[in-house]
Amino acid sequence: MWDKQEIKEMITRVKVKYFKSFEDFELANIGSFTCLIGLNGSGKTTFLQFFDFIRAMLDGRIEDWFSKHRWKPQDIITFGSSKRSVEFEIDVVSGGVTQRWKAFFNIQELRCTSETLLEFRGGSEVKPMSFSENKLRLSEGDSTLPKSFKHTGSMLSYVGQNWPLVQELKAAKIFGVLDPESISQASQVSVNMSEVDIASDGGGLVGFLSKLDAASQEDFVGKLREFYPSLKNYRIRKQRFGWKNLLLNELEKAVFFDSSHLSYGTLRLFVFLSQLYSKNKCIFFDEIENGMNQELIGKLVDILQDFNGKQVFVTTHSALLLNYLSDQAARESVVMLYKDGNGYTRAKRFFELPAKEKELEFLGAGQVMSKTNLLELADSLAKKTDPQKVE
Repeated sequence: MWDKQEIKEMITRVKVKYFKSFEDFELANIGSFTCLIGLNGSGKTTFLQFFDFIRAMLDGRIEDWFSKHRWKPQDIITFGSSKRSVEFEIDVVSGGVTQRWKAFFNIQELRCTSETLLEFRGGSEVKPMSFSENKLRLSEGDSTLPKSFKHTGSMLSYVGQNWPLVQELKAAKIFGVLDPESISQASQVSVNMSEVDIASDGGGLVGFLSKLDAASQEDFVGKLREFYPSLKNYRIRKQRFGWKNLLLNELEKAVFFDSSHLSYGTLRLFVFLSQLYSKNKCIFFDEIENGMNQELIGKLVDILQDFNGKQVFVTTHSALLLNYLSDQAARESVVMLYKDGNGYTRAKRFFELPAKEKELEFLGAGQVMSKTNLLELADSLAKKTDPQKVE
């Protein structure tokens, strides 16, 4: 349905201080596809949670975000720290222009008490927005906000809706642990709804598919058949009061059956592939290989690296997945997270480690990972006084 598309907006750098295990974390030179590896508890899920936190701020629903996770605000502060703010910087490139959002999120006030949007264009720097001490400064003039004005999250949720950085981060989608029951369950869809967003656990898939146009539905079935060859078609069955459920038809069968009979891996595929047709610009998939037959991993990797003009982040424990990356793609995209001697998350590009770079000359990327004892490597890295960021 599409040719390879250039990514118009892309997150290129993130720096975080005092968010859970990210005491002083930085990842720079981020490309269109990033694969995070590391031991359990190294910080891979925390990386996804941070961007979910960012989106909640920009959506103006930060209180709901804490409630959803059943966390108190102080729970996100790095353990043992006396800090009361999460500090972060995020760079987004759009059309050759870099926008940088710098902010301090105060856990007592549940808002960014200080934040700045910078723009770097052709060697010059401008400041479209800054906010501190209740004073909002925009490029068109300053404004002292009335004391009665109260907000949570970020001021960008009020004044920055048209800036590329805000649009990119608000259009990020983070998929955590997918629930097969949520994926296959019926959705209630109003005729007035133009689109349906799929939840982080896969819920709402049926509603999302019901809003796809005919061309996208046909293409979606073609993509599914690459992984599920016996699939003939699917259809959305309408029920009373706007409820809809997903039925499938296999080639050798004359009848449709309910999607609740599908395997967990197949249901996950429905969710992953559906995002090719979503309006989300940046997709995060946790443990992408779960439930996937080994024979299908190569097809999955090919699609993830050319995801219809979208930026993709995945976490994985699978060395096999890395085997389907070219050497160059492996060097650029595979990042190992590990804990330093204080228990804080650090990052290293896996194939820029001298020993791994050498091994990649003779072995596939997955072979290098499979022969690596990640526990020993993490311990070795933790003992070194190496830089805390990935260049």
